[in-house]
Amino acid sequence: MATPDQILAASRYRAGGGALFTSSKCPPGPGLENSCQLPFGFIYTPLSPPDNIQVVPIHDENLPPVICLTCLSYLNLYCDVDETTGVWTCALCGCKNAAPPESFHNGTLSPILISPIVEFRQPIAEAHDRVNTISVVVVMDANLPRAEAQAVGSALQAILPEMADAKTRINLGFIVFSKHVSIYQLNSTGVASADIFSTHEGLTEKHLESRQYLTEIGQDGSLECMWRCLSAVYGVVLDNEEGSEINVSKGKQLSRLEQLKQRKETRMRKELERDDDDPDVVVKSPWVLAKENSASRHPLRCTGEAIQCAIDLVASPSNVDLIESRILVFTNGCPNYGDGSVVYDDRDMTTTARARPTADVVDPLKLSGAVEYFSIIAKAAVEGGIAIDVCCSGASELCLPVFQALVEPSSGYVLPHETFAGPHLKHNMNHFLKETNMTMAACSESQAEKSKSLAPSGCTIDIRMP
Repeated sequence: MATPDQILAASRYRAGGGALFTSSKCPPGPGLENSCQLPFGFIYTPLSPPDNIQVVPIHDENLPPVICLTCLSYLNLYCDVDETTGVWTCALCGCKNAAPPESFHNGTLSPILISPIVEFRQPIAEAHDRVNTISVVVVMDANLPRAEAQAVGSALQAILPEMADAKTRINLGFIVFSKHVSIYQLNSTGVASADIFSTHEGLTEKHLESRQYLTEIGQDGSLECMWRCLSAVYGVVLDNEEGSEINVSKGKQLSRLEQLKQRKETRMRKELERDDDDPDVVVKSPWVLAKENSASRHPLRCTGEAIQCAIDLVASPSNVDLIESRILVFTNGCPNYGDGSVVYDDRDMTTTARARPTADVVDPLKLSGAVEYFSIIAKAAVEGGIAIDVCCSGASELCLPVFQALVEPSSGYVLPHETFAGPHLKHNMNHFLKETNMTMAACSESQAEKSKSLAPSGCTIDIRMP
């Protein structure tokens, strides 16, 4: 802080006495006994806006505070300023500097020349100006009963539209797996269309470039594309009680395809109503009969390939603006086919095809290898900023250690349910979709290229706490 004598000396400089202090006269030693106090101001950062202090805004074309290029001292009320030319003389070293004349004419720098204390505020871009994108890929077991598949669809219909708003965009993907993996093109119109991959096959760049697997949830919150796929796989429709029919608006002329679609939905809805009353009298469509015949056989699940396809889908180069990615797995049994299988291979079974057991028999060696396999792909998912959650149902062998290894790297959830048709599924999904999130700081070169605004490199910050 300056003493009265020093302030008086500075005022004599203003009267034309010349620079009383120069950079060469400043003491070279860092000790306080050899230092002097100069009346040329200092910078104080209170980290909060103080009251009754003049504010100097910062503009893009002229970024104050203005400093001397020789001694790096700041422009202040003790400096001589020629507002016509913008030339000002440093009060510390006496050197002349130039500033834009319009900064003095428009009053931008006026508070600096009349007040001993000024505050510089740098404008910060509002974070909500940017639209955030979240990718949600639903991976469903084709062996789920129709009622449970419809319960999953109803829960997604209730939760996902609430997450999408003006600041958040939701991209939805849909994958169904059994002996094969079916990746549906949700962004295509008309009937449900899917690419089917067998085991040891996966997505390629050609598929990702030419297919429209992900679709954005619209402003109306309709998931018509997902319900169309659920109807094709499980034979389900959206209940009237849920409130959102997927039919075309009333009053419009329906095409023949739309009329056939409505008739099919009406027929399947009647089948659902008759299942509990008199199941022996139900007249079932060929699609439903084919689904039931396939379900009567021993169910197969290539869970590992399905999750790997979901990871490849989310981590595609086209998804460069994602801030968060979620994979939701719904299954009612353990992985028993392809990579990550936990059961004995058919060639290892000594029984004939007719005498094969109807329940899965877990092999301890296979289980150990499956845990390692799912742990590897889960760590790869975390490096890409992908969080995985698993919902299980039924009373069959689930092999939970495998799914725990899958969700552990991203601190996800493995939630067993007695049935998805109960009241707990929607409550649990509402929690881990809305109350948890995963924030990535950069984890790899590819991730750094995807988010150049992220300063840290080589680390992952995992924040998925309720």
